[in-house]
Amino acid sequence: MVPHAPKGITFCSSVFDEALELLMETRNYVAHTRSTGAIGATPNDQLEFTCSASLLTALLTDIMAWLLAQRDIAAGHLSADESRSELFRLKGLDFYRSNREAPLGEISASLQELLQRGTHLYERVGRLAAA
Repeated sequence: MVPHAPKGITFCSSVFDEALELLMETRNYVAHTRSTGAIGATPNDQLEFTCSASLLTALLTDIMAWLLAQRDIAAGHLSADESRSELFRLKGLDFYRSNREAPLGEISASLQELLQRGTHLYERVGRLAAA
């Protein structure tokens, strides 16, 4: 345990709250969509729904992991040096996009909007991580 947080390290609770809210909104959307059977008209649409929802979940959990590490640094539970390890780094959007080819099917406007918000949040957190 680190006795004191390094000077200049602060925790962005508003970004954490935003990420958690978006993660819960995604979870609720996926659960509702699956329970109503509205995930897609064709097998390709269903596969695209699953791929897109998985991508969004991965982006958001990567954000949450990085933010939790920042919270631990601010609380003095993790040193800044420890936080620089590969374990605590954001993977980067290229990591998530590298295995995606052309869409396999259609997804709803709601899921598209969630993906867009998740991507924008990931970009913002990436700028925080680079600072």
